[in-house]
Amino acid sequence: MTNGNVAGQVSKDGTANAPVIVVIGASAGGVQALQSFFDGISQNTGSAFIVVVHLDPQHRSELSSLVGARTRMPVIQVEKTARL
Repeated sequence: MTNGNVAGQVSKDGTANAPVIVVIGASAGGVQALQSFFDGISQNTGSAFIVVVHLDPQHRSELSSLVGARTRMPVIQVEKTARL
């Protein structure tokens, strides 16, 4: 954002800024890179982060707890639908 406003806030002219949605894709081998990313990112970006990984659908994923341990942002695992 070039105007310096946080996503989702109202700008000086009274218009609402659309929230920024960041989508990250990774293979199962990308867990360490995801952990490093969330270690280094600001906790108050005003953005929603969607992480999609290629995993065996029969295997329960622990990714939400692994990422959640690296950030104070709320982390949830979505199985069907979720509202941002």
